[in-house]
Amino acid sequence: MCSISSYATAGSEIQKQYGGEYRVPLASEPVTLDPALYTDIYAMNVAANLFDGLVEFDKNLNVVPAIATVWKISRDHRTYTFRLRKGVRFHNGREVKADDFVFSFSRILSPEIQSPVAHLFLDIIGAKAFREGRSKTVAGLSALDPY
Repeated sequence: MCSISSYATAGSEIQKQYGGEYRVPLASEPVTLDPALYTDIYAMNVAANLFDGLVEFDKNLNVVPAIATVWKISRDHRTYTFRLRKGVRFHNGREVKADDFVFSFSRILSPEIQSPVAHLFLDIIGAKAFREGRSKTVAGLSALDPY
């Protein structure tokens, strides 16, 4: 489960660019760039250009790989298993691993954070118990291996 965004321009394919500066005119400053806390369109606009998720939309709104290279959905449609691309790095050079996604989704559900988007993740097994402080982990989130 992941919140995903993408922008497309009429008749052209967007090319990703890594590094450098990001400049865009905004009518207002984003309140925050913390994905667990933003709710305003300005932060979402900037974040969509700064952060990669597991998947994203192509120009035809098909779900395509981003950090995940492939994924499998169980027959009962209750379990999603993602295989991550190796070599993806955070801004500080540390490699992104499966535990980072478990941490990020758990953080959104954390009772201490009070994320305004937590409701989007409450269908994950154990999410409600974790959010209510009745569990130390989200039972339905796990990293099977590093990638």
